[in-house]
Amino acid sequence: MNLKEKIQHDVKDAMKQGAKKRKDTLRMLLSEIQHAQTAVSKETILDEKELLAVASRYKKKLEKSLENYPDGLQKKELLEEISIVSEYLPKEASQEDVEKIVLALLARTEEKNFGKLMKLALEELGSSESAKLVGEILKKKLV
Repeated sequence: MNLKEKIQHDVKDAMKQGAKKRKDTLRMLLSEIQHAQTAVSKETILDEKELLAVASRYKKKLEKSLENYPDGLQKKELLEEISIVSEYLPKEASQEDVEKIVLALLARTEEKNFGKLMKLALEELGSSESAKLVGEILKKKLV
């Protein structure tokens, strides 16, 4: 079962349980996926990596919109939506994990180009969620 099928299944479960907020959030996520699929062509089927990228972009969009709301009910609901979407994303690597990967990468390669190292590190992590952290650690280690 790929990510899209899992979300569709969870929408049905949320409807059965009467979890309106969860159902609405997952439907919005499915809408984002559908939009990403049709942006390329109508026959496009996104692979798992692309589905995760869409979910990650949607989460970032929600996080960015947090700035627009004062503390209160709307902000609380937005945080709940972010939490729901986060369930479908891989867990973000800790700083220690990222440091280990960066050190191992630097130990086995002679490459000193920041961009190439960044790309290799993110491929190993399997997620761009930690890109900012990877960049900070790489800058420290390369200097």
